[in-house]
Amino acid sequence: MKEAVKSPATVLVIDAQDSAEEVSQCLRGAGYAVQVCHQKELARTLLEEQHFGAVLCDPAAVDLDMRALIHSLADAPAWIELAGFGSVEDAVDSVRHGAADYIQKPFTEQELLVKVSKAMDSRRLHGQFQLFVDVPSAGISNAATAIVELTPKPTNQFSTLELALPSNIAAVINGEFSDVKLKLSLNAVAGSGPWHFDNIRFL
Repeated sequence: MKEAVKSPATVLVIDAQDSAEEVSQCLRGAGYAVQVCHQKELARTLLEEQHFGAVLCDPAAVDLDMRALIHSLADAPAWIELAGFGSVEDAVDSVRHGAADYIQKPFTEQELLVKVSKAMDSRRLHGQFQLFVDVPSAGISNAATAIVELTPKPTNQFSTLELALPSNIAAVINGEFSDVKLKLSLNAVAGSGPWHFDNIRFL
């Protein structure tokens, strides 16, 4: 796979040509950089090889399983589902499966811009995570890893956090000490949770 191109402020619009051009004009007028796509295979390639601040997609217009695609990405952008036909139930289901928002056509320019702005904000830093280690018998107290920045993920999607410890402390943790104590420190923006941590291992 090619090295990812970092363009976090760019919005990707995946839709039929006429609708995509209308949406892109609105976004460009508000100052966003926009890339337009009308084909599902190209959409997959773009999302796998580039980073986007947000994605607007009408899955039905391009015959794309956007939910499966988003969940397959290691670093998924916030995405808004566009719908030519929809219902409240459809909107709830989309958000439950990872969409940042849902918007039914036709929509106003203001409605679109508000939703895109909120989706972009949802991908910014929402917390910091750090691990502290105590091993009294080895004379180690509150040894800290580097701070790891946290951003939200879609429902049921997780990230792997790599926490680097000094070599002497890592050796202690992997040794035969019985008084190793770990303290997880999470500093998160209010309302950004819930946060779930699982399967902590030391290699």
